[in-house]
Amino acid sequence: MPLRAFPYPLRVGTDICHIPRIRAILTARIGDTEKKTRPLAQFLSKVLTWPERDYFWHRFDSPTKAYEDLDRVSRYLAGSAAASARPQGLILLERLAPYVQTGEPEEDWKDARPAGQRPFDVSQLDGQLCEISISHDDQFAQAVAIVPRMEDILDIESRDGEPVPVSGELSVEEVYNGY
Repeated sequence: MPLRAFPYPLRVGTDICHIPRIRAILTARIGDTEKKTRPLAQFLSKVLTWPERDYFWHRFDSPTKAYEDLDRVSRYLAGSAAASARPQGLILLERLAPYVQTGEPEEDWKDARPAGQRPFDVSQLDGQLCEISISHDDQFAQAVAIVPRMEDILDIESRDGEPVPVSGELSVEEVYNGY
């Protein structure tokens, strides 16, 4: 029997992050009380988008409380760092502008938005949703993403036998309801 291609135009991406490495980054200057929370703010600005940082601060409250539960914070951020190397649940057809961390006082970090950036409506983004799974095993966090091959997306048919609309023609509700 001749070899056949996999029947679905999918790719799998994976990345792994060492949790103790994240903890070491966050505790790099722990002895200097004036700069104690600086590694956390720098790391968050490099790994998480503004909406993800907002979620982080609502989950962990403040830099002081985050450092009190550093093991849990390190596990959470290792999973996010692993996922950041994979598609972020969305394959965008255009690059978003990078965010720049501003130097707000510690109390304002969880509510601070980078200068010049407005919140965006996810339903207005043009791209393709994909699934991401993040798992933790001992000292490692692993992220796995299943993404469609965009060059083959036009050949996919829906469950009804109709061609699947190209990106931009589906609303977020249609995607979640299985178009």
